[in-house]
Amino acid sequence: MAWAGSGTFEFITGKDRMQPKVLRALKCSLQPTVKDISLTWTLPSSVEAIVLSKVPTAIFHGQKSIVYAQLKGKVENEADGEVCLQYKFKDEIIKNDLRFPLKVQNAERPTIHRLAAKTLISELEHGTESPSEDVKKKILETSLQSGVVSSLSAYVAVNKDTKTHVEGPPMRRDVPA
Repeated sequence: MAWAGSGTFEFITGKDRMQPKVLRALKCSLQPTVKDISLTWTLPSSVEAIVLSKVPTAIFHGQKSIVYAQLKGKVENEADGEVCLQYKFKDEIIKNDLRFPLKVQNAERPTIHRLAAKTLISELEHGTESPSEDVKKKILETSLQSGVVSSLSAYVAVNKDTKTHVEGPPMRRDVPA
């Protein structure tokens, strides 16, 4: 409900005290929020920005928000891009500009790419009640390209010595430290 309503949430487990968490929720409900959030991209004509995650509609004090975007296209010479984050806080419109180089780099550990893929997969899986065939295809394609598991893909165990896949149910093995 909090995700759908752009709100906040707290988990209360067995031994947690409810009072501090309820007070935090109340504090969030009484404070002014950042609203009317938008992103504006300034890129070379051969490059386009595709936002992979939803831009939040509201942000509470102390809350973090991450927006992933994929830049597609070709840049011949070294060029820069710019994204402008604009939002309203109380009655004031605030703009933050971020310039970045459009230089392609090979990532040995593409952690950010995988986080973006996971976000895109999650958005696609939870976007509608019954995803269309095109959405399912996009989920599977993103999962396979990024190595991020989805509801339509799974991991397969491969024995390094015999180069064959492992069959049977998963087994637990305790390895001494």
